[in-house]
Amino acid sequence: MTSLQTLIGTVAALAALSAAAQSANVPVTFVGTAGTGTMATCELSVKAQNKMDRKLLALVVEYQALDAASGKPLAGGLNSATVGGLAPGGNTEQPVGTAHAACERVRLQVTKTQCVTRGCQPGFAQQGLAGLQP
Repeated sequence: MTSLQTLIGTVAALAALSAAAQSANVPVTFVGTAGTGTMATCELSVKAQNKMDRKLLALVVEYQALDAASGKPLAGGLNSATVGGLAPGGNTEQPVGTAHAACERVRLQVTKTQCVTRGCQPGFAQQGLAGLQP
């Protein structure tokens, strides 16, 4: 596969991810903030909004932090974020973990999503990270 084909595939995957995030009735944004210790870390939090007309009972998202350059998992392994009890129109933000690298090196990969509210369609975005892998 040529570099151009790889780039075209990546752009198409990101466009699909962006479209899904915009049409979601439960948009979820992973936010990375630089840690304050002597080692490079990225503090991760998740923001979610309930755009449905019913209470969001529970949404569980499992994700893995990867090194953006190598694609290898970063220390911390598989993590999860749970959002629940969110009223229609409600928002929440909560810390979900720490990746052991600077935020500009962290790419998140969503590995599993489970929503127990009928009609729930989550979509994912990122802020302050190297990217979000579809």
